[in-house]
Amino acid sequence: MKKTVILIFISVALGITFTIFFLNKKELYAKEEYYVYAFQSGAYQEFDNASNVLDKLPSGIMLYEDGLYKVYVAMYKDIDLVNKMTTYFMNNNINVYIKMINVDKKFYNELNNYEILVKKTIDDSLYNRLNQSILNSYMEINNV
Repeated sequence: MKKTVILIFISVALGITFTIFFLNKKELYAKEEYYVYAFQSGAYQEFDNASNVLDKLPSGIMLYEDGLYKVYVAMYKDIDLVNKMTTYFMNNNINVYIKMINVDKKFYNELNNYEILVKKTIDDSLYNRLNQSILNSYMEINNV
């Protein structure tokens, strides 16, 4: 009986020790994910249709995803800027669909610098240039 109690105690102690060890090390095994709000202006089956839409926008990129040519006009992570840019696009009759996309850490961190500039400006033409710079950065970092 005494040996059984000691064995149970040792088993429980080892279980607790291993659990604490692995819970403290979980960040070593967990993959960090970074998300931004992407403003998508459309998704097209035909390249020419997407290209025509892209040519009419003040800023944008086209990416081939899930069998469609998708046109993006902006990407932000700050919710206040998402709201600000939603209003901007509505006021300029640019229809957008906002969705979350996974991005890499480098782009996510670089977006901070652009967002600081966007927060400071009230000039529409500057919004367009900053949006294009953000999108170009996304493409460059992701080798698109």
